Amino acid sequence: MVIYCFFYYVYYMVKQQKYIKLINVRNSIIGLSCLSSFFLGGFITRRIDDEKITISVLREAQKIIGLTFTDAEADSMLETLEGRRKNYAELRKLNIPNSVVPSLNFNPLPVGYQFPDKVNGFKFSPAPKVKFSGNKDELAFSTIAQLAELIKSRQISSVELTQYFIGRLKKYDPILLYTVTITEERAMAQARKADLEIAAGNFAWYPFWG
Repeated sequence: MVIYCFFYYVYYMVKQQKYIKLINVRNSIIGLSCLSSFFLGGFITRRIDDEKITISVLREAQKIIGLTFTDAEADSMLETLEGRRKNYAELRKLNIPNSVVPSLNFNPLPVGYQFPDKVNGFKFSPAPKVKFSGNKDELAFSTIAQLAELIKSRQISSVELTQYFIGRLKKYDPILLYTVTITEERAMAQARKADLEIAAGNFAWYPFWG
């Protein structure tokens, strides 16, 4: 009985040693696989970063974004996409820690800037002295300041000036195609309002009448 127990113990220990060796081999294989995947993944990523963006690449991207481009459209995007990818690569080089709060509000004003008041604010140049010859075609080549002075001196009304320029828009738009929507009613309503204010001696909007 004692001899039987001894041999069973020896058999058990041998079996345990083999099992431990198998575990060690398995762990070694897993470790090597993870390590190789890490280096291989870095290599593949570098290869992808170095690979040029081609039309075939865009064809694959179309499947994701659900759009379809012709060869000419895809070809016209290549240069821009390459530039964007370089920009993204430069952004990734920035060492910005998580403690830096992202910019959620863009304020173009410099620190400490104060808006000008009536004392140090914007001042218009002296009004030019103009005289209306009666030829309205000359108005098309006049400056805003000159037109404003004509209105202020009541050589022409805001309504007359607005009607003239609306007429030019309608006349030349079929040739030059420079308008989308002509808001004639709104423009005339503002012109009539400007004339009423001028008649009442209110020049608060000078020189932006019309």
